[in-house]
Amino acid sequence: MKTESQNKTEENESKTTEAVKPKHTTKDSVFKSLFSHSEYLLQLYRSLHPEDTEITETDITDITLESVLAGREYNDLGFTVKDKFIILVEAQST
Repeated sequence: MKTESQNKTEENESKTTEAVKPKHTTKDSVFKSLFSHSEYLLQLYRSLHPEDTEITETDITDITLESVLAGREYNDLGFTVKDKFIILVEAQST
């Protein structure tokens, strides 16, 4: 048998779980914030192309698109490294 204290604890946990709603844009804003800095774009590029060791931050240009209609950035990332285009696109779930 459960004590009254255990029942109240379970009720509180249940209410807390129901009341908390995830912020679905958190991952998006962290992603955009992190990769808005050229040093992190360089790290990302080096992770994707470890053979290309002579690239520096000055070789990278951020080309992330902004929505014309909505007036905000997409959560996709685009940048160039010399003559290469790197485009990262989030898969949308329904």
